[in-house]
Amino acid sequence: MSKKVFVLGSINVDLMINTPRLPEKGETILGSNFRISMGGKGANQAASCGLLGTETIFIGNVGNDDFADLALEDLENNFSIDTRFIRRKNDISTGTAVITQVDNDNVIIVDSGANMTIDLDQVHSALNEANEGDVFLAQFEVDFDLVKESLKLAKAKHMYTIINPAPANEIPDDMLKDIDCLILNQSETEILSGIYPEDLDSCIEAKEILSSKGVKALLFTLGANGCLYIDENLEVEVPGERVKVVDTTGAGDSFIGAYVSSMVKGNSIEASLKFANAYAAFNCTNRGARSGLKRFGTYAELVKGLEKFKS
Repeated sequence: MSKKVFVLGSINVDLMINTPRLPEKGETILGSNFRISMGGKGANQAASCGLLGTETIFIGNVGNDDFADLALEDLENNFSIDTRFIRRKNDISTGTAVITQVDNDNVIIVDSGANMTIDLDQVHSALNEANEGDVFLAQFEVDFDLVKESLKLAKAKHMYTIINPAPANEIPDDMLKDIDCLILNQSETEILSGIYPEDLDSCIEAKEILSSKGVKALLFTLGANGCLYIDENLEVEVPGERVKVVDTTGAGDSFIGAYVSSMVKGNSIEASLKFANAYAAFNCTNRGARSGLKRFGTYAELVKGLEKFKS
């Protein structure tokens, strides 16, 4: 029986605009290329999983508004996500992110809205359908205490638990012990360990600090420098893919979704990292958190699709 992925996370609608520079306080400047796209770290990660052929169940909330309709239709129709455990909430908006893009980088303001109203009963209901070895994946764009309690439920079901601590937040030791794999970028690593990782040695140093508190495995994403996985028995480093970047929005999320999808299909850690690394690079060649996502059946097919975007 193939493994399933249960994602507890945020659903946002992204309002995006380009500008040559950020305005000063009180200043109005002209932007360009305004567009609406679907986002939220949880939904982005789930979208990559679903698009790549993994059975993906989402646990989350939206408002009772037009944005909710857009978000749910997108997850169901474009990414084959099981949305039975997404609830509509009255008197609160669907999560919204306002994204200003300057020189291929982003400044983001998020209104969490309905994302902060998910309750533990929803998680209970969803995880009743989980089997031993299924994956539980969560981030920190929903209520922190909910994530903590949900981890306990997932471990009681003998699920493999993955946390992406974004936005960056400190994690208490009693929560770390319930995490099988922590996927974190450089700034998140610094907040949790006090070390900003830039190479193998600094990643190992951060790993020693975090594993001493109970984390079994760490996966460091290092931007253009690639990624590094470390557990008790294994170290795997994959260099970054050099591409012509259009938009970095959602790159980390597409990496995580692709990695988890590859992993639950039974591929090795190294093969899953290579696939995820290339998949995130491909997503950077398009605008929007997931409007540029594409289904690739194999790593060879993905590498071929990436060739024309090489820098």
